[in-house]
Amino acid sequence: MHHNITGAASNIQTSSSDMLSDFEETLISNVAESVKEKFPTFDWRRDDHSEMSDKEIVAIYLVKTDIAQICGNDQKCIQDFMSILEYIFDEEFSE
Repeated sequence: MHHNITGAASNIQTSSSDMLSDFEETLISNVAESVKEKFPTFDWRRDDHSEMSDKEIVAIYLVKTDIAQICGNDQKCIQDFMSILEYIFDEEFSE
């Protein structure tokens, strides 16, 4: 939905989806910075040394948090959960 503003600013058009997108990007960026500060010794790059995007960093952190919560922060349960995920990914994406 576009809003046309009349008068001196008649050339400005805003979209609620654009505003939400800007808000989401700012939120994601802030969360990613917070995650980087929480884990300062971790190198947030892939094996090929390319930088991870803020969205990737936030996704990793959210998945980690969900798995820890599901497992009640039990290290053995987390390891078992990760093994199951690895198996599922191997089955789904291996050649």
